[in-house]
Amino acid sequence: MKPKNLTYMLSDIDHIVVKELLPIVQGSTILLLYGQLGAGKTTLIKALTKQLGILDNVSSPTFSYVNVYKNIKTGLTINHFDLYRLNCVDEFIDQGFDEWLTHKDTLTIIEWPAVIEPLLHNKSLQEASIISLSLSHDFAQSEIRYLTITSIQQTQKTK
Repeated sequence: MKPKNLTYMLSDIDHIVVKELLPIVQGSTILLLYGQLGAGKTTLIKALTKQLGILDNVSSPTFSYVNVYKNIKTGLTINHFDLYRLNCVDEFIDQGFDEWLTHKDTLTIIEWPAVIEPLLHNKSLQEASIISLSLSHDFAQSEIRYLTITSIQQTQKTK
């Protein structure tokens, strides 16, 4: 999949999630969310988890590093990481979070993933689709958002 660039109004986020993200979030998927503060990462995650049937209050786990959500009807588990405060990849590994990346049939969402990028080349992740979502917004028009979707690695099921 070549990179896909989208421009949308914040009020259209549910439509963007249904049309663009739900079709590519299948099986074991790791979503890497890049963007400055205020770009809309958490807003996008809230819309995605809502569409996936998560009833919990979704928020960024800035201080706990991870929130886990579960759809009790479908059994889907979503691990939502916020690594804004993480200083190095060793801190991620020391917490045992690197093992969470290999959970089968789990959606893993990672905000601020740059610090753990070296782990994404691990052979144990070859069963996972890894997708980069780069978000930004127009400072002059706060309702306008930009999203670039780039597939970094696809499993055989999603190719």
